[in-house]
Amino acid sequence: MSQYKVRNWSQYNESLKNRGSLSLWISEDSIKKWKSPKNPRFIGAPQQYSDDAILCLMTLKVVYHLPYRQLIGFIQYIFRLMGEVLPIPHFTTVAARAKQLVTTFKKLSRKNPTDLVLDSSGFKIYGEGEWKVRQHGKQMRRRWKKFHIGICPDSHEVIVAEVKELEIADCEIGPELIKKAPRSVKRVIGDGAYDTFECYKSAHEKHLRLLAPPRQGAILNESDEPWVVPRNEAITQIIGFGNDEGAISLWKKLSGYHRRSLVETSFSRFKGIFGGKLFSKTIDSQEVELLVKAHAMNEMTRVGMPKGVMIRR
Repeated sequence: MSQYKVRNWSQYNESLKNRGSLSLWISEDSIKKWKSPKNPRFIGAPQQYSDDAILCLMTLKVVYHLPYRQLIGFIQYIFRLMGEVLPIPHFTTVAARAKQLVTTFKKLSRKNPTDLVLDSSGFKIYGEGEWKVRQHGKQMRRRWKKFHIGICPDSHEVIVAEVKELEIADCEIGPELIKKAPRSVKRVIGDGAYDTFECYKSAHEKHLRLLAPPRQGAILNESDEPWVVPRNEAITQIIGFGNDEGAISLWKKLSGYHRRSLVETSFSRFKGIFGGKLFSKTIDSQEVELLVKAHAMNEMTRVGMPKGVMIRR
């Protein structure tokens, strides 16, 4: 029997406390870049607030779970305590400008991982409350968004992300995530949902190796296309191990597939911090909300993470 034991509790406790520090979310750099720089090529009225300022406000909103109006009152009081004399946007300005932050998240992390682990999870947009549904039945069709991410299994940071409708399958978004992978990535790990020729083809075009368990009953593909080679190798190995559940389990251990569970841990941490519901109503705002939350979780991850070892008993 094995047990996971954390070895850096004192440092990890400090990092958990630092996650609530305002200095982490309102940095000196964000204060310096609060006002939008003048752009002589810009036509029309210049923007008063930079994207860094809007991102700072949106990060405070998702971290401290503040509605827009309370967010403005919160930052006004903080600036007063800091002695900063800076203009503060109207809450409608923050809501409108937040939709334009998508381009800011082209690169969520500065890490250059060699492995990228893919998965997705659903987030509720609106719907009747759980108690009301149980008592009176479902009255409104519930809507969900699916958040597709790729994490670095070493740093646990979100590297790439896509926000799509719940009905879109993981295998359809897999190629998009693979194409956005940094050049440093050599291997992509995903569950059986990514065991499709399109995912293998996208990985081959990026000079990556896709590691996904073949689906039940998978057979060797006789095509001479190069991207089917990794899948055929996996099927051959599983057949050699006995072609049963034990063989698949052994293949997962020997291939390094076990690292895929880290992305499930990331989603568990994500929903534990920010919840499983979205406050935004429009599609653009929902995408930005999830990306801002991923950005905030990356910041928390950089502050400190538990480091442990497996102890056999």
